[in-house]
Amino acid sequence: MFDLPGQMDPVSMMYQVGDLTGSLRVVPTLRPELTNLVAKVSLPEYLGLPQADEKDVRGGSISLVNGSRVSFVATVNRDLTAAQIDGVSQAPTGPSISTPVFDVADARVVELQWQDKFGLAGREPFMVTIAGHEDGAPSIICEELPRQKVLLDSEVLNFTIRAHDDFGVRQVGLDWQGLDETIVKEPAHGERVLAAGGYDKESMEVRGTFSASAHGIEPQPIRLRMFVEDYLPGRERVYSSPYIFYVLNAEQHAIWLTEQLSKWHRQSLEVRDRELQLYETNKAIRELSQEEIDQPETRKRIESQAAAERANGRRLSLVAGGEDLVKQAMRNPEIGVGHLDKWAEMLQILKDISNNRMPSVADLLKESAQAPQVASAGPPKKQGPKVGNFRTSTSGAPKKETPTDQKPPPAVPSIVDVESSQLAQKPTDKPEEPKAGKPSAGKFGLPTTMLKGPGGDAQKQQTPAEDKLDEAVTEQQDLLAEFEKIADELNKVLANLEGSTLVKRLKAASRKQYQVAGRLGDEIAAGFGTGDPAKGDLYVELASQEAQSSQDVSAIMDDMQAYFERRRFMQFQTVLNEMRDEDVIGSLRQLGDDLRKES
Repeated sequence: MFDLPGQMDPVSMMYQVGDLTGSLRVVPTLRPELTNLVAKVSLPEYLGLPQADEKDVRGGSISLVNGSRVSFVATVNRDLTAAQIDGVSQAPTGPSISTPVFDVADARVVELQWQDKFGLAGREPFMVTIAGHEDGAPSIICEELPRQKVLLDSEVLNFTIRAHDDFGVRQVGLDWQGLDETIVKEPAHGERVLAAGGYDKESMEVRGTFSASAHGIEPQPIRLRMFVEDYLPGRERVYSSPYIFYVLNAEQHAIWLTEQLSKWHRQSLEVRDRELQLYETNKAIRELSQEEIDQPETRKRIESQAAAERANGRRLSLVAGGEDLVKQAMRNPEIGVGHLDKWAEMLQILKDISNNRMPSVADLLKESAQAPQVASAGPPKKQGPKVGNFRTSTSGAPKKETPTDQKPPPAVPSIVDVESSQLAQKPTDKPEEPKAGKPSAGKFGLPTTMLKGPGGDAQKQQTPAEDKLDEAVTEQQDLLAEFEKIADELNKVLANLEGSTLVKRLKAASRKQYQVAGRLGDEIAAGFGTGDPAKGDLYVELASQEAQSSQDVSAIMDDMQAYFERRRFMQFQTVLNEMRDEDVIGSLRQLGDDLRKES
């Protein structure tokens, strides 16, 4: 035995054993290597894909749904003479090995070994890992649909559904369920398939619509859900998150819109009241003197006013965002077109106030707070002799003598050129008194030319801070006037809508009484003298309806009284008095009691 160094290329060798000599040709050969490994997969029958699928698994692992069947074909780089699969001999075919079919139910490992025609084998067995997993549930997402919404029964909602499943979506649909059994006798319940899928449709995008009236849903709160199904036998549907809709008929919807408009109106008035407070504070600041406005505390106060103005503008922008209410009202035939036009016009004005005019006031206040302070003029200094031209006809006040106990500083001569002016000298102009202190000598400078003015106090001119404050107060006063105009228009629209709503509520209550009368008439005509005990249940049901109707009418009458006290429309007072004279509420209660006795 002897070791031969590793070789890469064919070589010839000479050998000698005793007196025996000879030559030998050595051809180095690598171990047989795997060049390809293919898995032939048959998915479970319920997936509807009978044709086997081939997958490359040279990486040594494959993941399959439970219930699948798989076999492998391994190919090496030279012909084989022997092979083993999981330790069991398997006859190769040329350079290939075929495994038996495995049922996928859990994770397992398949061991492959081979030997080529030269008697060489792989360095170590090749391991193939099969990972089995359950058929995953499908997923569903609904877009463009609000989570909660007041819905007119004739309104049509549009939405998009996106569904996905690894092995095909079977179908996509929606279902609905009523949430309150006290509103209707039989809460709504139903479903509708929106689209059918297929074995090959892993993803689906479906456009859907929903209308309560199209599905025969009475006014009531409902829960709407989207669902998706796949092909796994026995799997329950997968639902989307629920959507809550309060379905209303046209009259109920008009009442709700009126209530929302009232809230919106109150919020806008709160913004106006806050703006009035800010305006009064700004006026009070403007009445301060220049020295007081230049104080640091006052400047900080003006900055606070600017921040409060900007915050009030943002608050109004939220109030002014009532486009959704306008869109809701446009779908309701019970709302007059004239009201909608006025409403939309006022929204645009409020938007302009919140987006432009109130921020402009805030900017002016900020500029006033940051405006540079104007230094006050000091007393004139002692001047020396002047030479030059004095072309002014006015004479100044007499020169005040220097105290005898104070030695004046040496005067410095100057060269001046004073031009005359058409402005008259004020009789009250007086030279300012020099401040006490050690006098200082002047300095000799270049010649200067001056225009004679009317004289007077320079501090009486407005400073930049005062100018900006004036502009802010004026602009704020204008937008408040516009606000008051809008408030008056809102009051008119709201009054008309409230009155119309009360009439609609009275009509709805009267229609309910017609329905009760119709049911009583039908039962009496069909069962007169028969003694049918089933009528007792009907009388109990109608008695309960009459008791509820008496409460509803009582609430309507209270609202009518409050409406009259606010608006002073005599038509409503007349109807209210007639209802009281007829004792409508007492009559409804009496009818309910009589029906209960008949049961």
